[in-house]
Amino acid sequence: MRDALIALLQRVKIERQYVSNRLARVLRDERELTFRTDLLNTICTRVERSPEFQEFANLKRWREGTKGYFPEIALSNFLKWSGAYYKEDPTEESFIQHLMEQFEKHLQPDRRIKVRYLISLPWLDDPSLRKDPIQGGWFQLRMYSASELQDIVQNDIRRTFFPSTAIDEDILERLELETWLVVETDEDPGIQIDWRWIDGTISLTDLPDRVQDVLGALVIYDWWTELFERCYWWPGFPQGTRIVLRDDWLISPRRPLIGKFAYDIVDKEQGLVSPETVPFQCSGDLRTLPEVVRTIESLGECEGTAFIRRTVLPFLVRAALTEASPASKRDQFLAHVTAIEALVGSGGLDARNRLAKRVGVLVSPDNQREGAERFGRIWQTRNKLVHGATLDTVDPELSWEARELAALAVRRTIDILQSYREHGVVLNREEFCGLLDALALGRGPKDLTRLLELWPDTDA
Repeated sequence: MRDALIALLQRVKIERQYVSNRLARVLRDERELTFRTDLLNTICTRVERSPEFQEFANLKRWREGTKGYFPEIALSNFLKWSGAYYKEDPTEESFIQHLMEQFEKHLQPDRRIKVRYLISLPWLDDPSLRKDPIQGGWFQLRMYSASELQDIVQNDIRRTFFPSTAIDEDILERLELETWLVVETDEDPGIQIDWRWIDGTISLTDLPDRVQDVLGALVIYDWWTELFERCYWWPGFPQGTRIVLRDDWLISPRRPLIGKFAYDIVDKEQGLVSPETVPFQCSGDLRTLPEVVRTIESLGECEGTAFIRRTVLPFLVRAALTEASPASKRDQFLAHVTAIEALVGSGGLDARNRLAKRVGVLVSPDNQREGAERFGRIWQTRNKLVHGATLDTVDPELSWEARELAALAVRRTIDILQSYREHGVVLNREEFCGLLDALALGRGPKDLTRLLELWPDTDA
């Protein structure tokens, strides 16, 4: 394989010299980038038509290692990502050695691909994150400059070889005003088709567990805004830009999904900006986010408490990131109610009263009736919507009530389950609901006595 690689890189060098001699004279002024792109694509086309390229693509080792891909397309992508077309002398020994190492990595049959998810959060405005990012091991909450984003997404390579996936310069300038959630994970290799891009929608509810864990931890914080009165429907957290970076040189990159921007530049010279989406402020301490994420992750790894991660958080994240457009208000409201239902159970025949009592114990232990009444109002509206009522009959304030109650209930449950784990007890959903019922009644079965003593609001 090494000899075939050297022959291929020599072909790259020959074609680069040939094409450069013909086009170097026209690389001038503002047209330079365009002609440079044309130059590199011309070199690429000529190399891919060469016998050296075909010989390498037909190597047994290459075809076996790229099973599941089209070998020629995989080799084409590999050379583009490698930077071979940019180097004046791609036959340097250090570069050859680097490519051989990359070949070995990419041709491993059991390899996993490192993937970075960059998700902008246009509703989160915290300038301190530019100088002091929140570090959580495999995730970050931070801000980027336009030049940093340019390098991270390898925008030059995208612009030259994958132009439909490149990010425009003016968009990069606006993205540097965004707060970014950066999550690192690993996935199986292979060609990924993003159907949400094809049908024109953006979704953040179909992402890996690690991404959902951080988004879930974020949305359960106590967020507030002064720009919306409760006579208007709760607006939801606007979805931002989504960029997926796969460390896989065998495939073409995904096109970034450009969502709403936190700001729209009005006057670049004076640096004036105007808000375009609803900015939220966090009443809690975002610096505790890594601890919250670790708790959610640990609960998800235990079969008994995994219901938080598997069934509750997905509904809460979906609800929080569903904007209150006329077409989605109903879905947003019902997703919040469903998150609460997934948390405290179906309730049996007397669903409303039993669920209301459980929620009352959970969210307002000092005044259970108040919490139960809050849920009762939401449940009544939920029933109306399920049975065909129009949104005109729904009080917009209840959309805020549903959001706050769902986030508070989830936040409180996570704290309680973690408290029990620290005492060596893993509560499953059935046991958790049983404790809520016992606390609502003021008494419980004898077999729950020890568990009730450990309840965080009870003096042991």
